[in-house]
Amino acid sequence: MGCDRRITLQGRRTITLPRHILRTTLAVVTATAVALGSALLAPPSQATTTPTMVVIGDSITWRGDNIPGSTNRGWWSYLGRELELRIIRHAERGSGFGKRGKAADGTSVCGGSTFYGRLARPEVAADVKTARLVIVAGGVNDMYRCVYRNGAWSQVPTTEGQLKRDVHRTMLRLAELRPTRRSSVYITAPYGPYAAGAAAKTWIVPLIKAEALAAGFRYVDTSRGTLDGDRTDDGVHPNYAGNLRLFHDLYVYGVMARWGAGVTDYSRGDVASPPAPTGQPYDPDSR
Repeated sequence: MGCDRRITLQGRRTITLPRHILRTTLAVVTATAVALGSALLAPPSQATTTPTMVVIGDSITWRGDNIPGSTNRGWWSYLGRELELRIIRHAERGSGFGKRGKAADGTSVCGGSTFYGRLARPEVAADVKTARLVIVAGGVNDMYRCVYRNGAWSQVPTTEGQLKRDVHRTMLRLAELRPTRRSSVYITAPYGPYAAGAAAKTWIVPLIKAEALAAGFRYVDTSRGTLDGDRTDDGVHPNYAGNLRLFHDLYVYGVMARWGAGVTDYSRGDVASPPAPTGQPYDPDSR
């Protein structure tokens, strides 16, 4: 018939299709091809294109929320907002450079991982490699270490030699992941005035600082003064005022403004910082 078309299937069999069926079939195939092409060419979502800030830490980073205006807002949330960076946290309560953290459900005091252990995970390594800014916050928990004896985990005091090994290999791993971007790696060891922690800080903090500087990273001292006074709710963890102060001290003394999403010249060190605290530290929620 003159209005029909003959089609050979796989070179074996010939069938005749009416013209109106052929037109419908071609229209469906064309529309499908266009839809697939549009999907392949569609721009990535905002979440995948926003530069990231990776924070590795202990309970001081694990705690808090990411809700503007919340009194429980974490220091890392303020910092991410100010720098316009998407926040990725890899934090566990009780963890440190060589101290295993608590299990996710909190049932096992040593059921988690160390900072080094997290950096060994492929997914964490990938986050660290591609981040615009990396912060490792912690270390005072390393006054103890976890040992497995008689079928159970327990915590025992650590030694300076053991901790130096743990900190050193963590710094090496960070340097390995970011060989040309070390200036955007920050190390800090925040902790409140809790008596046991205060004693540990006298030898742990200088060790961490020395290793960080030797690796070419930036060290910001938040272990003395930042969380003192009434800026914790238990002598260790920051409350509302403490989270604001921790954000402020990292941002100002670490000159972190140059790592913001809107800044392209990262060599500049004179980017404007928030004002110094006068009673209450600068709060980005108020702008």
